[in-house]
Amino acid sequence: MISRLAPQVSVVIPTYNRAEKLRRCLESLCGQTHRSFEVLVCDDASSDHTADVVDEFRAELDITLDCGAHFGGPARPRNRGIERARGAYIAFLDSDDWWSSEKLQKSMECLKSGADIVFHDLWRATRIGQHRYRKRAKSYQPDPASTLADLMIRGNALPLSSVVVRSECIRAIDGFSEDPGLVSVEDYDCWLRLAERGSRFIRSDSCLGYYWRGGGNITPYAGRPTANKYELVYKRHAGRLKPQDRRRAKGVLAYNCGRVHYLRGELRSSRLHLRKCLSGGAPGVYRLKALALLIAVMSKSHPVE
Repeated sequence: MISRLAPQVSVVIPTYNRAEKLRRCLESLCGQTHRSFEVLVCDDASSDHTADVVDEFRAELDITLDCGAHFGGPARPRNRGIERARGAYIAFLDSDDWWSSEKLQKSMECLKSGADIVFHDLWRATRIGQHRYRKRAKSYQPDPASTLADLMIRGNALPLSSVVVRSECIRAIDGFSEDPGLVSVEDYDCWLRLAERGSRFIRSDSCLGYYWRGGGNITPYAGRPTANKYELVYKRHAGRLKPQDRRRAKGVLAYNCGRVHYLRGELRSSRLHLRKCLSGGAPGVYRLKALALLIAVMSKSHPVE
């Protein structure tokens, strides 16, 4: 039964031509043990039967379909959802991912203990009908004393479809950047801006959802962060770091750029960045990764997922 009271949580789902995956996503919301939530499906001008799928759930969910002009990325649809959200908390869920039944309940427990943003691991799903899950899209708890530095040095800690944040916090930073140069890393940029604002990040130990890696929606490597995007994120936020942390973050940037170039088959550029990582201030674990990858580059081996 749908509650007509103002919801505690607004679930924002950006989507584009993923009607069947959206159905699976919405089915996972019907079984949530925490029931005070609304669903905002923010469509980026789909040409499939997305609207029909949304209509199937109107009797079970407090659901709204928000349609806008095609943007070509999830940032603007998410921002439209943030603008329309009535809940004190906003949960983000991509339309090809889905949640376990206790996701919202356990997230709310963390938020009520004082967190501004809560997140967790997601199971990696690679095929339809999968019943056993072994690999995770992993998260980590940033150091509360230096959250921004930790996120820039260790990388994106927050799987997008695991995040629930206080509405006032995400609105205070104007949501996700719609800069075309940040498409596919706009979520990482958003978490860094929340860290700069002093938001409290809390990781739940539970694995409360599923991250779809089964294909069928993007071409290989499409939508993945490029070296230029990693560099843009670094330039946007490095000025807020202490010199030592900035040097370490720059070393990690060099590793990430080297890895991206390797995956794209750009071996010369990969070698240059990996050598910068080895000679720079990256933490030891990244220097070891860079060395192993540099050996692979020098032997002209192929990337393995």
